[in-house]
Amino acid sequence: MDKLLTLFPADEKKKRKDINLLMKEWKKEVSKSKRLFRGDGKLYSGHEYFVADGFFPNYYKQTPRILFIGREARYISGSDLIDIVLNLFKENKVQSVTFWRRILYMLYGIKHKGKKRFKNIPDANTIAAQMVESNNYGLAIMNISKYSNDCDDGAAADTELINGFLQDSHLNKRNYFKEELTLLEPDIIITANLWARKINYEYLDNIFGEKELINKYSNKANLFSINFNNKKIKIIDTYHFSGPGIKDEDYYLPVMRLLYNKT
Repeated sequence: MDKLLTLFPADEKKKRKDINLLMKEWKKEVSKSKRLFRGDGKLYSGHEYFVADGFFPNYYKQTPRILFIGREARYISGSDLIDIVLNLFKENKVQSVTFWRRILYMLYGIKHKGKKRFKNIPDANTIAAQMVESNNYGLAIMNISKYSNDCDDGAAADTELINGFLQDSHLNKRNYFKEELTLLEPDIIITANLWARKINYEYLDNIFGEKELINKYSNKANLFSINFNNKKIKIIDTYHFSGPGIKDEDYYLPVMRLLYNKT
């Protein structure tokens, strides 16, 4: 039973069921593999690390549809990321969570077509509260690794675990990522520094295919274009959304400039 299904409008319920089925089958595939948990030195099956992701209510009503892609979840093995984040929004705790605060700022700017100056946008808790009240979140989230990094040093990317998930997925037999992207149908993808050489490029090429560099904003973000299912999709690769020592504005401004030539 999917306890979140009632939150989705009628025309999104099938999509939610399709995403859940994909996650179930993906989880079954990685359950065949064993991974060493550095926290206790024991081996665990892949399904024990697995964190499902997907889209939030009213995503498909958005123009454009925005998909954010991170590297890995942290400290939530066995969970549904959508459920976890919906609770975060409801509890009014987003402002203190760097990863999601920056996502909401970028999303807010895109929803307003780059017309809002950064200094004039609401704080993340206010944005989240408006989403909760209207049940209109309008974004999707995907992690390249569905394995949760639950080690004490989980604030740092576990490169071995990320690439291990990609290996355990056996994408040469079934490309679950392409199936997820097909279900999500994004117009714009914003990625968390995926091409920083922490992830094997062979896997990224298998997921996204050939990408064309369209523009860049200083060293802060690159705008690419890919052809996916006969549709051109924009990809902006920027700093990791949890990057330390980076101003929130340094996420917002490059995205607005690359998409709308706005600052």
